[in-house]
Amino acid sequence: IGTVWFTPDWIVTAIETLGGKIDEIHQSGGIQKLTSEDVCIGLLCIARHSDGYLYRARVVDQLKNSVCSVKFIDYGDNENVPITSLYYFPAGLEMTAPGAAEIVLANPPSTPDIETVLKEILLDEESLVLVMEEEQTGVKVGRFLKDGKEITWDGLIDAKTTCNKKGSSQMAADDVVIESEE
Repeated sequence: IGTVWFTPDWIVTAIETLGGKIDEIHQSGGIQKLTSEDVCIGLLCIARHSDGYLYRARVVDQLKNSVCSVKFIDYGDNENVPITSLYYFPAGLEMTAPGAAEIVLANPPSTPDIETVLKEILLDEESLVLVMEEEQTGVKVGRFLKDGKEITWDGLIDAKTTCNKKGSSQMAADDVVIESEE
């Protein structure tokens, strides 16, 4: 809830090129199936997606009946796939950064149908700006802006306003006192 996976435009071409290389290696017989003994949580591999194509993935969990849960690192989606659909990561395949990044929304929608609200706004808008912040816990928090105003999912707010940690009150940026800077 309130977590978004996104793929930045600047990496799309590199991910498409990587997908072509994976297909070439597979067609030439250079990708070998994983053995069940080698499957472990956290393993980087190649996995067959439900769309039939091969993509980079990371094993998230080992389930029963020779099925694993994987996260496709270039697209952010999870699937349960049979071990027979997992392949060793081929030697020589360049290590491009993952194409999808996970962020937690700074101000998630307050509606029960969060997924629909996020899809309607994030997929239909073309001029969104994502501002990334990292909390002290290491969590990446994102704020989406449109025309200089932060999207609050129920409307827009002025980018010059800020919320306290609990989000219960808003104050003007001029009223904020910075006690120290790092």
